[in-house]
Amino acid sequence: MGERARRRDVFAFVFIAVFIAVVVFPWREGLTQAGGPPLPRPLGPISDYGAQLGPQTRRALQQLAEALQAQADVAVRLLITLLDPFSDPARLADALWEAWGLDARTILLLFVREAGEWTFVVRAGAELAPALLEPELQGLFERVRQLTQQRRVARAARLVVEGLAERFLPPPPPAPAAPTPKPEGAPGEWAWVVGGLALAGLALGLSVVRRRRCPRCGEPLRRRARALGMASFRHGHGRARSPRDGWVYLCRRCGYARIASRGERGGGPQGRPPPQRRRVERRGGRP
Repeated sequence: MGERARRRDVFAFVFIAVFIAVVVFPWREGLTQAGGPPLPRPLGPISDYGAQLGPQTRRALQQLAEALQAQADVAVRLLITLLDPFSDPARLADALWEAWGLDARTILLLFVREAGEWTFVVRAGAELAPALLEPELQGLFERVRQLTQQRRVARAARLVVEGLAERFLPPPPPAPAAPTPKPEGAPGEWAWVVGGLALAGLALGLSVVRRRRCPRCGEPLRRRARALGMASFRHGHGRARSPRDGWVYLCRRCGYARIASRGERGGGPQGRPPPQRRRVERRGGRP
């Protein structure tokens, strides 16, 4: 029994020593500043020890902080904590600045709960401190303090990081101009082409119809392919022609007559009328 008890005691002592060496010492080293009270360690740009941010809000703030670091060379460190060993948020912010080794291009955003009330404190390095005095950012910090006092810490944290991103990030390039949408019912290009062809065809048809009507009375002209016993006809434009030059167009109402020009539709080769058969008189009285 004595040997067993001694081994159990040795095992317990070794376990406690390993636990202290592996767990307790690193934790105390991270939380403790040399010669001062314990302080929270940074977990990256966003350190939410108060469990106030949801996953989507945390991801959005992380992306904005990374964009500020990459594009504007502005390091944002946001801390939400329930621990204030100094009972003074301003003093805690100064201690965190020294313990975390923040530089001149850093902005520290601290949300700390003290005596049941939330407080917001902002600190900036030497190069960014003048920008925080601008009226726009001062108004932003005032709205953040009001939300913090209302215990809307997540909304306040998102508002302040988005405001800093709007102030320090370069403006995005202008988006390409979108094509002007056609109004509903507007005809397309093919509609205009078809409409133009239809108007041209209508004009051509009207010209043909007018050409085949009598200029005096408007009656349709009758075409004849042979001479009607007249020596000559007066053309509509004033020149006398022989009936052999083309077809003869006659008006039955008023007697108007004209000879078609060469190549006008309905004629034979080169506008001539078809050849006439010659009647030959034979003996016996039969043709």
